[in-house]
Amino acid sequence: WAGLLAGGKGFERWSIKPIATIVSAVHAARPGVPVIGFPRAAGDGYDAFIAGTGVDAIQVDQMTPLSTMQALQKTLPVQGNLNPEVLLAGGVGLTDQVHAIRAALAGGPHVFNLGHGVIKETPPEHVAELVAALREPSGMVS
Repeated sequence: WAGLLAGGKGFERWSIKPIATIVSAVHAARPGVPVIGFPRAAGDGYDAFIAGTGVDAIQVDQMTPLSTMQALQKTLPVQGNLNPEVLLAGGVGLTDQVHAIRAALAGGPHVFNLGHGVIKETPPEHVAELVAALREPSGMVS
């Protein structure tokens, strides 16, 4: 929910500073263990969040354009951003979206993930479709 704070002093005070403290403590207690930050809906605030917190990777939500993720990949690994509604719907739209995300982010470090949690009504078969699409060789288009 960082997007509600992004662009103002609240983002620094209520998101960046507390998370920087947590990241620093994790790094001190467990050197080498990467920390992934998820400032949901941060929009233009991703760069400030990354610079201010010391996270090792960034999770982005489904509202984040792939072009933003590509720019972030130049700094650190990105994780995300399949829309959970697409997973809920399943079918060709799901497969196409998986391939589009993979193709767009093939140029840098990327961990495929949803942009937010699984919707409880999502059929397990759709999760199986997602896994099958991810197991297909890169560059495959349905």
